[in-house]
Amino acid sequence: MELQNFLKYPSLTFYNLTPVDSCVSLETDLKRYSHLCVLAYDGESVAQRVIDLPWDTPLATRDLSLQEPLDTEKAFTESRTFLTLRAETCDQHLIKDINST
Repeated sequence: MELQNFLKYPSLTFYNLTPVDSCVSLETDLKRYSHLCVLAYDGESVAQRVIDLPWDTPLATRDLSLQEPLDTEKAFTESRTFLTLRAETCDQHLIKDINST
C-alpha cells in the first residue's frame, strides 16, 4: 500500500530516461498533476528541480472513510512495512519489480 493512498491519481515515475541533445522528453499527459520533480544523475553528481506546472490542477483525492462497518465477528488489521538501509553498513535491498511495491 502506498503512503499516498488518498490520492486519486498516484504519482508517475519514469526511470533511466536518456537525453537526446541534452533534452529528455516525456510522452504522457500531465494534466492531472500540479508539479514535476526532475532528478538527474550522471554518475558523479546529482541535480534536482521541482517545477510548478502551468495549469491550476486541484488535488484529486479518494474517499478513504469506512462506508460500511466491519464485521465485529472477524479480526482485521492494517500494516505498513518500512525498511531502513544504513549506508555505514552497506545495507542493500533488491527490488525485482518496481511496479509491484
